[in-house]
Amino acid sequence: MQTMNVPKKRAATEHHSFWLRPDTMRYIRQANKLTRIPQGQILQLILDYFRLTRRQKDRELTPDERSQLDYVEFFLRILPL
Repeated sequence: MQTMNVPKKRAATEHHSFWLRPDTMRYIRQANKLTRIPQGQILQLILDYFRLTRRQKDRELTPDERSQLDYVEFFLRILPL
């Protein structure tokens, strides 16, 4: 019988479980009702903002990433807080 070499667990470099919390999901549903932006798009905006701001802290953003962050920040201005 041949044994398989299973790689060991590695620690995650980024952690995105913040959006699974009930208060975050409540916020997404509320923002959807007020702005009529689909819930999936609101979640994607939140994840993109989180990812790009984390990347911005580590290094300078590329022009493409900078324009994407500007786009996300524009939409975050109209979302209710």
